[in-house]
Amino acid sequence: MTPTDAAIKSGPDKFIAWANELVEGSELSQEQLEILKSWVPLYGKLPNRLKPKLRQQMLIFLKLVKFKNADVPKITEKMRICVAAEACLLILNRSFWDYRYFEQVVIWANVIKNRKGIAGCAFKNKVELNWVSVERGLKNMGDNHNIIIHEFAHVLDFANDEKAQSNPVNPLTAEHKLWEEMIEEEFPKLLKASRAKSDHPIRNYGLKINASAQQTEFFTCATEAFFENSIQLSRACPKIYNALRHFYRLNPEKW
Repeated sequence: MTPTDAAIKSGPDKFIAWANELVEGSELSQEQLEILKSWVPLYGKLPNRLKPKLRQQMLIFLKLVKFKNADVPKITEKMRICVAAEACLLILNRSFWDYRYFEQVVIWANVIKNRKGIAGCAFKNKVELNWVSVERGLKNMGDNHNIIIHEFAHVLDFANDEKAQSNPVNPLTAEHKLWEEMIEEEFPKLLKASRAKSDHPIRNYGLKINASAQQTEFFTCATEAFFENSIQLSRACPKIYNALRHFYRLNPEKW
């Protein structure tokens, strides 16, 4: 099932209560737990006090989100658990309200139709993933490249204003302006590092696409670094790290 218009229109508090009621008394199965422990390294890093909360968010995700196999033979439980775990990591200390419009995950074997060379793509209500790229990211937690986290960060960026401009904060809040100022200060530094081919804790994926996509990818690539390269990001780019720490309400540098 997907969230109804009525559930969304009821507002954040009632929506969250409604979502929690859907999975009340439920737990991940032993099979699902084994997949989570074996295939999602970030779950292993997570402080024990946060793990039950992640599993609760995952139950809601698995209840509300549809999985569609594009050219893979079938959707496996491994696919569902891995995607749910990393997608829910982004809202772990926020709420499922961030995914209120989200409906579907589409899994491709290796190449997404009409998007050759692209590992994933995201919209407000849908994410498409190249499973070869997903597994590569799951196996290497330190490569600063995680396609699930990247694409679901786009979903968060879309949620409040339907725009991917690397400012995930509600435009009606004062914090939105602070994010704009941070991006205006920090994005040119990433651009400069990329052009000079010097090290930067955020990968320069967006800079390799085209000029219009550069800033669009800043938040998503920064989010990958926040979870997979947190110590380096915190030391080299404290303003970016602190903005993300405040947004996600998490501090992975300490995990």
